[in-house]
Amino acid sequence: VMHEGPGMIDEAYLVYLTKLVDIASDFGLYILIDPHQDVWSRFSGGDGAPFWTLDLLFKTDDFTLHDTGCAVLHQCHIGSDTPRMLWPTNYFKLVTATMFTLFFAGDYFAPGQTVDGTSESFQQFLQRHYFGYLDAVAESLKD
Repeated sequence: VMHEGPGMIDEAYLVYLTKLVDIASDFGLYILIDPHQDVWSRFSGGDGAPFWTLDLLFKTDDFTLHDTGCAVLHQCHIGSDTPRMLWPTNYFKLVTATMFTLFFAGDYFAPGQTVDGTSESFQQFLQRHYFGYLDAVAESLKD
């Protein structure tokens, strides 16, 4: 919903989502929107948050975090060298641990640290945009 950048809502996706929910409703189905993630982001070995959330702090390209061992990304393995499913182990890697700490307790564990170009802490910035994404989805589906 906000994959291009902070506050940049993908309206076309919301139209698609609304149509999909409407079709399900026509068949008597209920849809549960589940805004969960696994291991923060596909760029930290799971799925969920977009890359720009990582770029706020790490200022890197998509795969440097894998190359440095901060996360294991399956998309960086080709052919027979693909490791067995490792996404749960990424919860204990630097990238995911840092992002969860900043999201849930950044004001406590990183006091005075702000997102470049803003006066907002990482916690305030990330939470504001997370709730903005939830609000955009709820607003598009409210009827």
